[in-house]
Amino acid sequence: SSQQQQQQQQLALSDILSIIDEFLFGPSSSPGPSAANKWRLRAAAILNHDKGVVTLEQLLPYVDNPPASGSSSVNGSSSPAMASLSIVSHFRGIPVVTTSNTTFNAIGGADCDDNEAPGKRQFRFAELLREGTEIESAVLNKDAIDLSSIERDNNASAGGCMPLLYKDPGRSDRYVRQGDNTIPSCLVEGKHVLTNMTRSHFMACLGLALGNFFGVVWIREYLSADGDTAFSLAYPTIMAFLKYLFSFLALYAKFFLLLPLMRLGSIIIINVGIDRRNTRRKKLARELEGVYV
Repeated sequence: SSQQQQQQQQLALSDILSIIDEFLFGPSSSPGPSAANKWRLRAAAILNHDKGVVTLEQLLPYVDNPPASGSSSVNGSSSPAMASLSIVSHFRGIPVVTTSNTTFNAIGGADCDDNEAPGKRQFRFAELLREGTEIESAVLNKDAIDLSSIERDNNASAGGCMPLLYKDPGRSDRYVRQGDNTIPSCLVEGKHVLTNMTRSHFMACLGLALGNFFGVVWIREYLSADGDTAFSLAYPTIMAFLKYLFSFLALYAKFFLLLPLMRLGSIIIINVGIDRRNTRRKKLARELEGVYV
């Protein structure tokens, strides 16, 4: 019926507008993981240790801004491991004092050992221990975390910058885990992308942008160099209007090209920082594997 045809046309127009909108302004969803998923992962990492007792160094692979190295010195309030204090504060960790025979909470006037390297200082998370089973099962449940945005599969077929521009059908997105019941050894940030469109949609938008730009510029230059043609002499008002119109359309055509290019430049810069942080976290996790085996 005609009503169904109108609905289909409206849906098609809506799809076209959404594709153009994504080409210009990018995908609506962030790469993740979300802040909530980050804290759930950190909670599970803490609970993965014996009795929920963790050192500052062991939390470093899960911080937002990891240091280049987790090495600690005895004196130094600026120890790299101090970056983990935000996690300790969030989960209300309690300092632990270790003696030759006993381990107890540093409450009621007890002090931590000042001769101990800051990164080796231990904290117990009593509140997490009470909620531990629920948090761990939520993190280990594949449906509980946005798997598509946490880490790109290293075995992806596409290379270069193509996955940055559009969605590659041969690329799988998954959370890399060592086993069904293994907590990830570090936090991995997802990378930003220019669009989540298919290759065909992206190329169509790019062709439209280029064709629009060169076509409008050519018409504008033609109108500007028309001289005393019969049409311009007969209709000077219309000619002046067309010149102003295509000058405006030329600005719009430049915007249609420059905005995605500027976004691409900023995304590349942001992703360099994300790559650096992910590399540092993986390095810290490997260092810990050698220390706490």
